[in-house]
Amino acid sequence: MNRISGWFKRPPAVLRAGHPSLRLRAEPVNPADLPTHKLARVVSDMRAVFASPYTPVVGLAAPQIGHPLRIIAYRVEDAALLKERKIAAVPLTFLVNPVLTITDRAPQAKWAAEYESCESVPQYNAKVRRANEVKVEGLDLDGEKVTLHAQGFLAKVLQHEVDHLEGRLYIDIMDPKSFRHDKYIDKYEVYATRSR
Repeated sequence: MNRISGWFKRPPAVLRAGHPSLRLRAEPVNPADLPTHKLARVVSDMRAVFASPYTPVVGLAAPQIGHPLRIIAYRVEDAALLKERKIAAVPLTFLVNPVLTITDRAPQAKWAAEYESCESVPQYNAKVRRANEVKVEGLDLDGEKVTLHAQGFLAKVLQHEVDHLEGRLYIDIMDPKSFRHDKYIDKYEVYATRSR
């Protein structure tokens, strides 16, 4: 394959809701397997999804592209998102065998509900109540231990991706009345407020 044809190559397909692989608990990665060709292929496939203009993702779990392994990746670099959320950029980061602990002291009923979307449920979004603070422990791609404390938007991204490793989608925990097509973003919020 030459360079030019590589530019037009589509990334691995993101599995859609309804695919049975999205409902399975992902398998832990043996740290001894990290330097293998098999794991390099998984990471390469995930990088391709992030690099593609066809899949504008902030986070991705390996099971979403058919690899039933406990690997997640995230990147927060979109200028508009950074400005809107008033947050710092986060480069593409991989976590292997992540273990997420909620560190938010607020009771779950007080957690903020915000709209979430997912490439596995394309063109739709809904409000999901998530903790504002989490701790995630796992390994980086070199097998080194990593501990991450996250707040706000990144904490919610991490919860979303770790849910995929457990076979959960955001639609399992969403506010069902908030479920909407992308074309209605910011169109009917005022109407919904007035009709209550």
